[in-house]
Amino acid sequence: MPLTSCIYLFYFVAVNKRYAELREELKHQDKEDKVVDRERRKEKRMKQKMKLKRGRKDEDDVEDEDNISGSDGEARSNKANKKSKIKFDSESDDPEGKREKDKIAITADKISLAEQEELALKLLSSMHS
Repeated sequence: MPLTSCIYLFYFVAVNKRYAELREELKHQDKEDKVVDRERRKEKRMKQKMKLKRGRKDEDDVEDEDNISGSDGEARSNKANKKSKIKFDSESDDPEGKREKDKIAITADKISLAEQEELALKLLSSMHS
């Protein structure tokens, strides 16, 4: 085997060995980076949860201060009554059937598009007030 071929072969083996070592080092560093990143994301989630809990606690404290009764000084818990419920017409609300007949008689094919839009706006305004 000529000397130049041996040198090239030796160089090729050395380069491949070096690249294999670098590849292993990079794999190891990637594993470490993934662990560090996972921990960082976990800490970030925990901080966010704690921040949300503190915000909720502050809101509850303010509500409790507002709900203190004058005589005994204890806070009443009205957490269940925070939001008012939206009630829609149903048969359970009107068991005797006293609904207005004209509300039931309106159908979409009997009225124009402009009238439909007007009725929709009235419905929306009545829901928000």
